[in-house]
Amino acid sequence: MAQLKNEPNQTLPLISLSEEPYKVDLSLTTPYGPPSQDAYIIPVPNDCVGLVIGKGGETIKMLQVQSGARKVQVAADSGPNSNTRNVFVEGDKESITKVKRMLQDIIDTQQKLKNALNGGGKTSKLDVPVPDNLVGLIIGKFFFKIFKNRNLFGG
Repeated sequence: MAQLKNEPNQTLPLISLSEEPYKVDLSLTTPYGPPSQDAYIIPVPNDCVGLVIGKGGETIKMLQVQSGARKVQVAADSGPNSNTRNVFVEGDKESITKVKRMLQDIIDTQQKLKNALNGGGKTSKLDVPVPDNLVGLIIGKFFFKIFKNRNLFGG
């Protein structure tokens, strides 16, 4: 069982015993099993889940390392009729706050890009500030090396 938004004494069942056949709620478990009871649950829009995980899990590992959280995991699936997927964070208050802020940055960037692409036929420019430590996630490792060494190329 996982706590809902870290409210004590309020847990959510992983298995629905009221439905035949019994169904496991995959929105409350990870591909590695159920999260700790201490896990803080952060809902993330389904269209941002791939960005949160990253290629080969690169982004989610980075979230964990940079925040100092013990674990950051994404639910195995979203809940029925839900447009969000749960991210489970285990750590102290400070690390949870850092993960929430980093996730919000990812979500905001995705929304800006979606809005720019849905701008109709008009031409628009979108400036999205990207911290140096995340440039590699946007342009790839190879081009990130070029970006870091741009002085070698007269840039």
